[in-house]
Amino acid sequence: GQVALEEAHILLINNGSGVTGIEALKNLVLPGVGEFSILDSAIVGEEDLGVNFFLEDESLGKFRAEETVRLLEELNPDVKGHAITEPLESFIQKDGNLKPFTLLLVAAPIDYASLRKIRDLALASQTPLFYTHCIGFFSHFSVQSPPAFPVVDTHPDPTATQDLRLLKPWPELQDFAKRMSDGLETMAQHDLGHIPYVCLLLHYIEKFRSQHGKLPESYKDKTAVRDMVRAEGKDEENFEEAYAAVLKSLNPPTIPSAVRDVLSAPETQNLTSVSSSFWMIAKAIQQFVTKYSVLPLPGAVPDMKARSNDYITLQQIYKTKARADCAEVTASVRSLAKSTNRSTKLEIPANEIENFCKNAAHIHL
Repeated sequence: GQVALEEAHILLINNGSGVTGIEALKNLVLPGVGEFSILDSAIVGEEDLGVNFFLEDESLGKFRAEETVRLLEELNPDVKGHAITEPLESFIQKDGNLKPFTLLLVAAPIDYASLRKIRDLALASQTPLFYTHCIGFFSHFSVQSPPAFPVVDTHPDPTATQDLRLLKPWPELQDFAKRMSDGLETMAQHDLGHIPYVCLLLHYIEKFRSQHGKLPESYKDKTAVRDMVRAEGKDEENFEEAYAAVLKSLNPPTIPSAVRDVLSAPETQNLTSVSSSFWMIAKAIQQFVTKYSVLPLPGAVPDMKARSNDYITLQQIYKTKARADCAEVTASVRSLAKSTNRSTKLEIPANEIENFCKNAAHIHL
């Protein structure tokens, strides 16, 4: 969220008294929006000084856009502001004038013909458009989004981000679980009570498979595994954790329908040299899913009863696998950038790819 804010360039098309739009910009300048521009050809008059906090007596007779930009910049020296004093009617007639901006904010009153032209230009450039009209205590606003507006939930429910892959473990996780649960039936009580529950569940999953020749995927099968845990648990806390986790953790990795919609979207399939980083990474994720039938591993491990060194080892196993998955996605992103002749100036940062991989299960349109 903060990265997107810092990379944003917002255009305020100011009209009327200009107060509502300026106050909206103030709330974006303070947290650190990257850049903003104000399109306003009005000259500061006496009436402006009484209603606009971002004007002063010395502003009288000067362009309102230049004065408000100057005073807004004082709020945050890291933010760059630009004043456009050209009349709106001529500005919107020029091709490409709205392309540099990531968001358009239109403050009413504005004539309908100009608003319609701005709306059409915003649709053509796939730039989000906010329109607001405020009169005293009454206000109205509307939002026009591009046809495809991707969203990444970077703060999902922590329980929703846990993907332990217990029904599809990789070799390193399997080996660790076997070492931790080796000799479980004859293990000393103290050692038994410090086996991470992930290892316990992998042990009982393997035991179920050896008895039934299949993985425990149905509710009946999961109940059988849970009964095994309860029968051998001996009232240890880690066995209680394993018992409680059976139903929610013993699920095969799936691709949510919202994620499939993103991966199959035209924007993902038809990349260009200027496609947004979202679609470029989504295409790389789609290639990963095609190859492995799963999303990249997030790598998060929940808290559990275990010895510190065993828990750290388990964390490292998950983190190492998550890094390996992310590295493969990153390599695909670089390959796609090369194949589309993407400019090096538009290189996608590695941390953005990493965050996308961690939250891949929570993207939607």
